[in-house]
Order: sequence, then structure tokens, then C-alpha cells
Amino acid sequence: MSVEKMAMNLSIQVLLVALVVLVSHVLAQDGRIELPEDAFAFDIFNADVGSTGEGGTIQALDSRNTPGLEGMGISQSLFRVQPGAINSPHLHPRATELLFVIQGVIRVCFVEENGGNLFCNTLGAGMSTVFPLGHIHFQQNIGTTEAVYNSVLNSDNPGVTSIANRLFQFNNDVLSSAFGISATDIATLRDIIPANPAVQGPQPLETTFDPTEFNETLPFL
Repeated sequence: MSVEKMAMNLSIQVLLVALVVLVSHVLAQDGRIELPEDAFAFDIFNADVGSTGEGGTIQALDSRNTPGLEGMGISQSLFRVQPGAINSPHLHPRATELLFVIQGVIRVCFVEENGGNLFCNTLGAGMSTVFPLGHIHFQQNIGTTEAVYNSVLNSDNPGVTSIANRLFQFNNDVLSSAFGISATDIATLRDIIPANPAVQGPQPLETTFDPTEFNETLPFL
């Protein structure tokens, strides 16, 4: 047998062995879940608080801290936001968000890409809205009581990009050109960006609502 034929036969044998190993690995991944049953009972109200802002709290369940959500393509967040406080403009790079208000009245907005539209609504308890994937959006409590709302996102690791915080990662000269202000002013702004959720700023809220139109508590409770 020639050297060429021996090399070919050896290559075929190696390929067959690799194929057997691959098939065995695939067959072993039969989709059965190797987790205890309580891994699928989620207690969002007692989840760890992952936010540091003075305007409220954010408790998130996703594949990073909840094994039962890994590979499920879904995650959940619970927000408690004080009157006037805001979940500052941000986006989710890998998920669309569906938000449901449990308590309070909030203002919600999202904006499309350049040349697109701005969409804003007022939501009371029992109402919901959606924020499309990758769109900048925010929620602000415009009511008189703590706002509590729940978000479900169609990714087990949706990610979050806080616009102000991430934007100011760029150098001063870049932002100075973008905003048309001095590098000193840029540095000052960078130092005062609050953690999320942020308390109400010095500007009075421009949005009001008719309390007869929006419930601050769920109507069926």
C-alpha cells in the first residue's frame, strides 16, 4: 500500500472517530434538565437588589443569577421607584421589554433611530407597554406614591446600556466636540451622573395626569 493510500485511510479513520464522538455528544444532550424542581420557582420580590441609585431599587432575574432561566430566552425585573425618580434613559441590546405597572403612575417614553418618532405614554396600575429591542427608553414616577412595576424581556441575558453612564466613557475631547461645550464642563457632567434609579432633578416635572383616569393601585385588589 502506498504512503498516499495509508495517509488517506488514516485520515478517514480519524474522521470516523471524530464523527462517532460528535454523535455521542449530541445524543447525550437530550434536552433533559439537570436542575432541582425549585430552580423554576422564582421569587422576584425577594431577589437581590442589583441597583445602587437613591431613587429606588431594581431586582433582576436572568441567566446570570437564576439557573432555571438559562437558555429559556426570558428574564424578569422588578422596579420600585420613588415619586419623581426615574429609571434613566437606557436600552437593551438583546431584548424587547414588556412592562406591567403594579402600583403607581409612571411616564414612559421610547425613541426610534435618527429621523424616527418619540413615543410617550402615561401608565397607571394595571396598564402595560412595550419597548422595542435596542430602542432608548425610560420610566419616571409622576405619581404621589412609590411606583412598582414588573418587566419581562425576551432574552435570558438582555443586557442594559445606560446612555449617560456609557456615553461619558468617551474622552473629554470627543464629547466636547459632540456637545459643543468645554472639556471642563464635560468632566463636571461626568462626575455628577447619578446611579440608577435616579432621584428627581431640580427641574419640576412637566407631565401631569388626571387622577380620575389612572389608578395608583390595581383596580381588582
